[in-house]
Amino acid sequence: MTTKRFVVAVTRQVTVELDTSRFTSELMEEFNAVITDFGTDDDAYEAHARHIAWFATNVSEVSPDDFAEGYGVLRDAGITVKVHAEPDVETVSEGGPA
Repeated sequence: MTTKRFVVAVTRQVTVELDTSRFTSELMEEFNAVITDFGTDDDAYEAHARHIAWFATNVSEVSPDDFAEGYGVLRDAGITVKVHAEPDVETVSEGGPA
């Protein structure tokens, strides 16, 4: 059997908005206690945004009524997510047996 191997990079862009009147340090502390500790300082917002973006790229569609583990219902937690268009797909390397 002959095989070919391809390494493909897939990139998606996601906009995550956190309404800090609802996405509070208390909410972050609850998340930190059950999922993973991103802290509660200003840097924690980016860590949470990255985590939420990862979640969003792993579901077929994101709705404000969706439940995200550790956050609850996105709308209630002050989270807005927009996954942009189609992903960019690029072959990084090819050839050789798998």
